[in-house]
Amino acid sequence: MKKIVEKWYKELEFDKKYDEEFYDILEKYEIDEGAVIDGYSPEKYSDEENVLNYLYMCESAKKKYAKLGIDLDIMYATLKDIVFYSAAHSEIKGKFCLGEYGWITRHLSLNLFQLGRLQFGMGECEHNIPEKDIAKGDNVLEMHIPEGGPLTKEACLESVALAKEFFAKYFPDFKYVHFTTDTWLLDTTINDLLKPESNIIKFQEMFDIVERKKSDEILRYVFKWNSDRSNIKDEFCKSKFAELIKTRALSGGDFYEALGVLKQ
Repeated sequence: MKKIVEKWYKELEFDKKYDEEFYDILEKYEIDEGAVIDGYSPEKYSDEENVLNYLYMCESAKKKYAKLGIDLDIMYATLKDIVFYSAAHSEIKGKFCLGEYGWITRHLSLNLFQLGRLQFGMGECEHNIPEKDIAKGDNVLEMHIPEGGPLTKEACLESVALAKEFFAKYFPDFKYVHFTTDTWLLDTTINDLLKPESNIIKFQEMFDIVERKKSDEILRYVFKWNSDRSNIKDEFCKSKFAELIKTRALSGGDFYEALGVLKQ
């Protein structure tokens, strides 16, 4: 079992700066051999045990991929998200750990897939959107934007094309009505902080924005994962955009998340 966990730690290519902590955890803690992603309760375990259990459950996910005949390159691209959330939460807690357990459940249960630049998950719309003939509860393909390369319009459209082929081939019984996304990237109030040729603005133009709500989610993505208005005063800004976001936040300006439906 420990060899399986070590294998996934290596195959997902965690930063080597975590090696000492990882191998210390691997030696000290037991792995729950009966751990399965369906019904898994991370609150029953320590941070250290969850690290081991989630890496161990990657092996079951691989078997599910193989059974469906899905290219394992897609699996590795999808599961690399575990590395991102591990780094984000390890930075906060000051120790090697995981986080966003509910979100990672979608990766391991084959509900979410990285196809090119974007991720796509099978879900149900949480809103009535009559102008798009979408009723609450209708199946939709949810689009998510992971860390990665430039968010170009071309890369996004390529991902959408891949998703159409992928779900038709591997999940033909999942009949969806639209592609949707709910993200801070659709906050048009930040456009005055961006250059006209910004990829964010081009991304927004791909969607009909149907609803928005106040949200400081942007701070977690621009700064640390636990960032909010109370703790960003001394945060280092890696870009001019980050400086502008910080200034707006500290001056009491609002940010939003918005729900968008992909234009057909």
